[in-house]
Amino acid sequence: MAPPRKQRDKMGLRPDEVAYTIKDKYFPDLEVRKTDNAWWVDRTKVDKVIDSFKNAGTIEQACVYAGITLRQYKYFVDVHPDFCTIHDACMELPNLMAKRNLVNALNDGDRRISQWWAERKMRKEFATRHEYGLGGVQTRSQVTEEEKNLIKQILKDNFDNDEED
Repeated sequence: MAPPRKQRDKMGLRPDEVAYTIKDKYFPDLEVRKTDNAWWVDRTKVDKVIDSFKNAGTIEQACVYAGITLRQYKYFVDVHPDFCTIHDACMELPNLMAKRNLVNALNDGDRRISQWWAERKMRKEFATRHEYGLGGVQTRSQVTEEEKNLIKQILKDNFDNDEED
């Protein structure tokens, strides 16, 4: 009598077999499923997809970089649905690095970066541009030199008067 065949899931994979585990400090561990002919048996291709995502590459760019087709990528995601979490985490990395660099520049006393940060993060106080809504459409209007001079004059008049009192 032949040994019983191992059960396979709807994708034709054995649910208990893991080819390897991808570990990274930026996302949870991913157990890559074992298959007979899948492209992800070559771990370097999966690593290339992840590297591309860490550098803000699109899915299409990641496929080209790894040497796989979009269809192959989609099948991999079907088999490994947790990979979407890895994709999202990797796509945030460039944003986090940019923010870290900005904060480091602020901590180092870079006045240009400080002004840039203040204009964007503290708009009510420091913005040189103001947004006006017109029927749900956002438009931007630059503050003119005349308006800047008027504001400076008002501030000067108000603050200079306070000091005299």
